[in-house]
Amino acid sequence: MRFEHLKTIFRSLRFRLSAWNTAVVLLIVIVTLVSVRQALHYTLLRENDLLLLDDAYEVVLAVERFHPNLAEIYNEMDRKARGHADRNLFVQLISADGAVMSSSGSPPPLDALPHVVADHPTLTTIDGYRIAQRLITRDGLPTYTVRVGTSLGMIDADLATLTRLMLAAGVAILFIAPLGGYFLAGRATRPLGKIISTAARLRPSHMEERLPIRGTQDELDQLSTTINRFLDLLRDYLERNREFVANAAHELRSPLAAVQSSVEVTLNSERTVEEYQDM
Repeated sequence: MRFEHLKTIFRSLRFRLSAWNTAVVLLIVIVTLVSVRQALHYTLLRENDLLLLDDAYEVVLAVERFHPNLAEIYNEMDRKARGHADRNLFVQLISADGAVMSSSGSPPPLDALPHVVADHPTLTTIDGYRIAQRLITRDGLPTYTVRVGTSLGMIDADLATLTRLMLAAGVAILFIAPLGGYFLAGRATRPLGKIISTAARLRPSHMEERLPIRGTQDELDQLSTTINRFLDLLRDYLERNREFVANAAHELRSPLAAVQSSVEVTLNSERTVEEYQDM
């Protein structure tokens, strides 16, 4: 019995509307949350790249300012790395032959990092680090490459926090959406329940009741109006049919009474076969 009741619920329009509503809401939420996460990742990475390019340019300016005093250049690099230790910033000065002249901070292994061959800076991601490189080509200076990098751990941590919040929001919506959808579907299908209950009460002898019109002019109001018009036509047809039957009964009453009287008179006495045939 309970299984049949559950089957009835699952087959109901209300359940299907709530299921579709839940599916659409969850799809929108998933697409929105993923889009927000990707947009945040792009924004954070873009801001980090701008900071790296600025840091690299500051080191370039320090090299141009203090050259040929390499000790002062290295001190500036150390101050730069220590000042941004929270970002795990490292700074390197590379000679024209690719040798590391000075390294500040804690850089990862960078053997696979390509060297800069153009004047414009480059950005590369290696082993969880974002690295910017700028080539120094100023007249009177040796060809140096400034390499500045920072860990992407802070970005990954921010994204992880956002992901946890998104998962929590997704779980909450997973529980709220079906309940809200079922409630809204119930409000939407409530007029259908009234239509069904009203139609179930109609009888050929009781055709006065009509479906309520809510005045919203929506599809359900149009359906109620159509059914009410059909009930009016059906009531008129039944009334005409009853009038026809009553008139026919009235018209047949006198002839049938005469026939009955003749038959009764005939059967009240003995008669010959010919007399019975005549009657």
